[in-house]
Amino acid sequence: MEEALLGLPPFVNGTFSSQCDYKMAKILYSIAAPIVIFITLCFNVMYILVVNYVKDDRTASTVQTTGISISNTLHGVSQLPIFFYFFLRENMADPVSANWCNAYRVLGFILPNIFHTATVWQLVVFGIQRFLSFRWPFSAYVWLKVDRFLTFTIIIYVCSSITHGYKFFDFVHESGEPCSFSYRKGIATIYYIKFYHWFCAIVVQIVPCVVMSVCVVPLIYAIRLSYLRRKRVFVNSLTAIPRNRRFTMKQCQSLGILVLTLAVEWPLTVVIMLQLTSSGTTSKECEYTSLIISHFMLLVSYLLFLPVYLILNFELRRTFALLKSDVTVFVMRHLQMEVNSDDVD
Repeated sequence: MEEALLGLPPFVNGTFSSQCDYKMAKILYSIAAPIVIFITLCFNVMYILVVNYVKDDRTASTVQTTGISISNTLHGVSQLPIFFYFFLRENMADPVSANWCNAYRVLGFILPNIFHTATVWQLVVFGIQRFLSFRWPFSAYVWLKVDRFLTFTIIIYVCSSITHGYKFFDFVHESGEPCSFSYRKGIATIYYIKFYHWFCAIVVQIVPCVVMSVCVVPLIYAIRLSYLRRKRVFVNSLTAIPRNRRFTMKQCQSLGILVLTLAVEWPLTVVIMLQLTSSGTTSKECEYTSLIISHFMLLVSYLLFLPVYLILNFELRRTFALLKSDVTVFVMRHLQMEVNSDDVD
């Protein structure tokens, strides 16, 4: 049973295909990946608090970016137990319990794929929604409502779960060392394996990457058109230039997120397609090293989402400063109340 083609991280029958893959996974997943995931968790929690701090500023895009941040966080956090238990051990080939073997498949393969699929498709909808907002802003104000995109987000999560959910039940753990799986009777056919691999490669990788790539050019055009439109309207205003620049930078936030995603997803797509189309006679030396590196870069890209937001979005930085000020005032008042209570005593 070999599902490392789309599994994150790649793990084949309890051992890696070569010592090269083993060493690379040990280096990246033992310390580096948990650190990246922990920082991503802190960043995303901070972003969710900031973007939803002012209720009147909530829009369809904030709903989508919040959903994307949640997916990114869950994608990494779900793998942390596997990273800590397996990759920090002296020898991953040592025997482990059947429960940990099953946990490896669920936490290291199934759940990450669900959250990764949800992230990718939310980014697709996000890119389309941003283009419509920039190109036809008045119509978008009527149609692109918060509750509608909240519904879209829920639908994406449900569809992502359906896409990979049956993988919870299609395998059984075989007795052996350290972890070995096989498909249940009746589905252990080459057609089932190929169908799942190609279905995921097309639905999770190829189609979203193509759609996001196609969205980039119209998005640039819409941002440029929006900039020129504002420039004509505020031609006689002395403060128009800096305001127009800040608003354009805010619009480029969505473009930056799409480009960052494509810079990681396209190499991952190419690696997966090469794995699917390669013949069985190819060398097994370092076979999955490229997939391990691509998966690690995917985790790193999720870490960079918040810096992109903060660099390009002036209003987000202002809200962050407001949140920081309110927290500081709250803490100071709480400390003052404690001091006053001590004086009374």
